[in-house]
Amino acid sequence: MKALVALLEASLVTRQEVTALETEMKKLPQVEIPVAHFFSKGLYVRAVSIPKGAVTVGKIHKHECISILAKGERSTLVNGKIVRVSAGFIQVTPPGFKRASFTHEDSVWVTAHATEERDIAKLEDELVCDTERDYQDFCRVIEAEAAECLS
Repeated sequence: MKALVALLEASLVTRQEVTALETEMKKLPQVEIPVAHFFSKGLYVRAVSIPKGAVTVGKIHKHECISILAKGERSTLVNGKIVRVSAGFIQVTPPGFKRASFTHEDSVWVTAHATEERDIAKLEDELVCDTERDYQDFCRVIEAEAAECLS
């Protein structure tokens, strides 16, 4: 857990450092994190229940979304720094963001995404990337589409 301590003590944290932490964490026993899915017109909401003591690393977000700590207390990445937050915390999560967190109390983390999709597998593909390479490929496609629109 040296990687976690270093991350928590860092003055600024990069996506690459979060990925390095994730690589180390994958070598350890994994914790089951239940996920609940909710849908309404144009909105997908995902709620994860995270037990006290869990360290979590999320995937890379392709698009902006809203993140809410609905219950509990966590140390989590906010604007490049690890910050201790409590239930009621709300953040606009920008594209390219990969979150790392330590859970001080049993917690519920909620994200809200603008989409009409309701198939969970398709949502994963639409909303997040597993690797840095996948995210860079996604960005290149978006840049090419934008260039095409301008020409």
